[in-house]
Amino acid sequence: MGDRFLDNQIHRFAFPLLGIALLISTTRLYAQPVSAEIVKLATRPELTQQYLIIKEGSPKAVALLFTGGDAPLKFTGTFPNITWSPYGSSYVVRARMHFRDPDTAVVLIDSASDMWERAQDQHFRQSATHLSDVKQVVADIKTKLPGAKIYLVGTSMGTVSAAHSGKALGKEIDGVVLTSSIFEGNRTLGSFDFSEYPVPLLFVHHVDDPCKWTPYWPVKKLADKYPVIEVRGGEAVRDNGCGPMGPHGFLGLEKEVALEIKNWIHGRQYKKQIP
Repeated sequence: MGDRFLDNQIHRFAFPLLGIALLISTTRLYAQPVSAEIVKLATRPELTQQYLIIKEGSPKAVALLFTGGDAPLKFTGTFPNITWSPYGSSYVVRARMHFRDPDTAVVLIDSASDMWERAQDQHFRQSATHLSDVKQVVADIKTKLPGAKIYLVGTSMGTVSAAHSGKALGKEIDGVVLTSSIFEGNRTLGSFDFSEYPVPLLFVHHVDDPCKWTPYWPVKKLADKYPVIEVRGGEAVRDNGCGPMGPHGFLGLEKEVALEIKNWIHGRQYKKQIP
């Protein structure tokens, strides 16, 4: 199996659209209007690391979302017409507004600009370069939302970023959520040491995930040490099984999954099985 074993497996489920518009109404009956902004950081010489922040009021926590696959999101535009490449879509991208509420801000991290034409594969996602970029994003979020807790939420290939970044950041963040975790293949979470993770950790996985890289059984083995939310049901697969349009992306249950993740983040009672 080659190093880029997911090159044609995860991100080629793209919709036939050239971009997906982020249209957020500020006229709904929210306590305060919703805002969205693309933030660009000069994390390294001659390149930028950007992220999209969506918030309402003064949130108590931030869900920092890592998309799956190996394609960048390539955020462009200004609020309320922000677009991105569908090749970078995943569960967390599709469910972004289900994560956002008055208590929870959403941050979607993009690939660094030097990775826009290269695969953000599992090797890059655990590199010192990527971890440094993520660390600077976290520091910038803290300046914008002082006092808010920060949770890393990764899905599919994004769990490699979230797991490694969470371990490196330690107490600089407040917890990590891994959804549809990738355990099979070269340099994935199958070789990750979860024995002494430095912050609270939650796994969320569909028991019938059809993607061969993300079986449920490795997560089930960790259930005696870490909390696990088991997902069942939803809608049938509409892609290759490793994209967001099926059990791998909690299709039909996006809102329910996001709600229980938020309950865990905020220390509320949460369901260990969905539905």
